[in-house]
Parts: sequence; C-alpha cells; structure tokens
Amino acid sequence: MAYKATQHEAVTWIPRPVERKTVSLKMKPEFYEEVMEYCQSNEISFSQFARFALARTMANA
Repeated sequence: MAYKATQHEAVTWIPRPVERKTVSLKMKPEFYEEVMEYCQSNEISFSQFARFALARTMANA
C-alpha cells in the first residue's frame, strides 16, 4: 500500500474516465455482409448499428 510522505495516510487512486472505449469482436464473413447490407439500406454506420443492437438486447434482458 502506498502512503503519503507527510501524514502516513493511505493513498486512494481514482481512475480517470476514458473518453473513448474500443470494442472488438469476431464474426463470420456472412454475418458481416448481412450487417453491412442492413447498415447501407438504413443509412447508418456500423458503430450506430452496434449501439442499437446492444441497447435493444439490454432492454430485452
């Protein structure tokens, strides 16, 4: 445990918020093609689709 040099109190580490988080995944090429077709037909980006799908899944859980 770390201590301050002057008061011998335990130091508390507070994590800073991360501005951007990166998520990676593996998917079959066929599924990727289907997702990209869906994104093109609905004029959305892949990241928008991922947020939409995740929000929908969490709402149904």
